[in-house]
Amino acid sequence: MEQLRMYFEKDSVKEFPLPEGYSFEYFRGSREEILDWVKICLQGLLGENGSEDDFRTTEVEMPGVVPERDIVFVVSDKSERAATITFFIDPATGDGLLHMVCCREEFRGLGIGNAMVSLGLSVLLSRGATRVRLLTDDWRIPAIRAYERFGFLPDTNGEGMKERWDAIAEKIASMK
Repeated sequence: MEQLRMYFEKDSVKEFPLPEGYSFEYFRGSREEILDWVKICLQGLLGENGSEDDFRTTEVEMPGVVPERDIVFVVSDKSERAATITFFIDPATGDGLLHMVCCREEFRGLGIGNAMVSLGLSVLLSRGATRVRLLTDDWRIPAIRAYERFGFLPDTNGEGMKERWDAIAEKIASMK
């Protein structure tokens, strides 16, 4: 099934700092970092058979991605990589893209996701993006709610997209 699309067209970003004891760390190219990226992304983005090949195909081979510039980890004060996000400019459209946003389960609920999205949007706007897009899945309701808090809107263009977004809006409304 095709992923859902969302977009952001604002010129300012809600600032969310990382919780105390966490910091951002840009990818430096080590195999340990790649393995940690896989470990993080196995908890929501990759199937149970995720591997280093997924890093290569979703990050290294993605047009426009420069891993050392565009991949960021959130690291705990115990030097554990807790989460990751990739943000880059799509060379075909000039749009910013938020990509592979994921947090390990034991670190969820701390505001790390908000801080990563805030950083990604700020960097993309500073690089000249006037529109930022992302892909997500119907079942990622907490992520969709977070994206909406930043001002992302659903892209209802495409077959069945309006109906899928309507169903998600009903789920979110029932949670309030």
